[in-house]
Amino acid sequence: VKLQASGGKQSVAVKANAAAMRVAEQAIGKMKVDATVRDAFGMPGFDGTVEIAGSTAGGVAIERAKIEASGTGMDSTINLAARVDGTDIASEARVRPAGATTLVDLRSLALTKDGVRANLAGPAKVAVAGSEVTVDDFVLVTGKGRAAISGKAGNLQGKKIDGGNVF
Repeated sequence: VKLQASGGKQSVAVKANAAAMRVAEQAIGKMKVDATVRDAFGMPGFDGTVEIAGSTAGGVAIERAKIEASGTGMDSTINLAARVDGTDIASEARVRPAGATTLVDLRSLALTKDGVRANLAGPAKVAVAGSEVTVDDFVLVTGKGRAAISGKAGNLQGKKIDGGNVF
């Protein structure tokens, strides 16, 4: 771990490997981190890779996961490739701040389990402001149907979930 301060901004660089770690019900089989966070306490920018294998968190088996991030505090891209509880997951998102809100443009999401595939129909938007999360245009499609989610979480106002004939 390398900590730096330059121009009033804190940066953290981490290069680490871990294996066979366990705390209560959480376990890391293998983990490799090579990542940098710039302006950690201001407008963080992330660059790097985190790889996890043979792990469990909250009773969920993480067979493998690779998260790659690149960008600045104003605009970062995050890619995920994983297998979690027997489901293959691939996703790409753009993350950027807008005042006190964090905006996530979910560009792609593909889920595959037991031969059934669900894909994001088109880009979706998520906004996180404090404890409130707003979701727009999140639509997963399969060969048999679709599930659409829009609205706000954190309160009951504007919540809508439509999961007709997804599987």
